[in-house]
Amino acid sequence: GGKSKAIYKLEKHLPNMDNITEIHDCFLGGGSLPIYLTKLYPDKKIRVNDIYEPLYNFWIQLRDKNDTTHAANGEIFIMDSDGSNVKRLTNKVGYDSGSVFSPSGKQIAFYGNNEEKWDIYIMNSDGSELTNLTNETIECYSPSWSPDGKWIVYTAGKKNNYDLWLINVKTKEKRQLTKTTYRNEHPTWSYN
Repeated sequence: GGKSKAIYKLEKHLPNMDNITEIHDCFLGGGSLPIYLTKLYPDKKIRVNDIYEPLYNFWIQLRDKNDTTHAANGEIFIMDSDGSNVKRLTNKVGYDSGSVFSPSGKQIAFYGNNEEKWDIYIMNSDGSELTNLTNETIECYSPSWSPDGKWIVYTAGKKNNYDLWLINVKTKEKRQLTKTTYRNEHPTWSYN
């Protein structure tokens, strides 16, 4: 989650890539940086430290230069557990990440970038009815659904000051849950 927000800022800090032939992402479950680097350097060998076969098949799809549906700008896809029936759900400008299904399975929440602005979005599980839920001037990410599916808790802030917020999915009513001078991140709900 955090890397996908920072990748656009990382580009100016990358070393000279002329003599680099292979790039490794060493985080299990990683992918944000390699996806972005795939876009910048399509001829470089990109490796992700994840041995989950459907994810490996997804990476093969990303590297296919003839595939015009690849997710190099960070789109959200859905697929069967065996890696078949891959379907792209988002096709908006900007990077999308951190997708999570609602408890009913009927909606998906995620965070996305649009014109250097990070917001929480929701859509139906088939990709229809895409809605910018937060529409903020501060960065919003790490959505987590309430057990009843009526609320989403998320992280929002700027620079090194991030707090936890709650938003009602229907009314868009927002409530600030924390107010600190440091980073409160990756909220989750207890289901008991």
